[in-house]
Amino acid sequence: MREYFRNFGSGFFWGAGFITASLIVISMHTIFVERQILRLADDMYEAQSLKRLTEQWRENFDVETLNLYKLERQLRITASINNNSGNPSFLPNINFDIFNEDGNFISKCKYFSDRSGAHLNEPIYVEATCNVSVLQAEQASYAIGYFSL
Repeated sequence: MREYFRNFGSGFFWGAGFITASLIVISMHTIFVERQILRLADDMYEAQSLKRLTEQWRENFDVETLNLYKLERQLRITASINNNSGNPSFLPNINFDIFNEDGNFISKCKYFSDRSGAHLNEPIYVEATCNVSVLQAEQASYAIGYFSL
């Protein structure tokens, strides 16, 4: 009988140890792996949302580069933006790619919007200032604007 209780106690402790180890493994999975998966899912959702928003901006706004002013170590780009969506919307940031006469890329410039909204059917005029080298400023010929976050 004593041997029976000894085996029963040994089996009980082996089972309790197995259950404890299983609970630790499941807890670690929940804490680390599941959080990582949720974070990746959130990032993918956010990337999809940003892509959709950028596409809406491209459809609803027109960017027209008006002038490219060359200074010694700066370029100033003036542009007009038209909201064609039929709805008021906040103004997105605009990137400008700057090219020389041959169509070769020279530099990139970014305009950060400080306006909360774009009026319907009225152009909004913006000016982007870029710090560039003297050589880049001399070679700059035109700029193309597009929207970004």
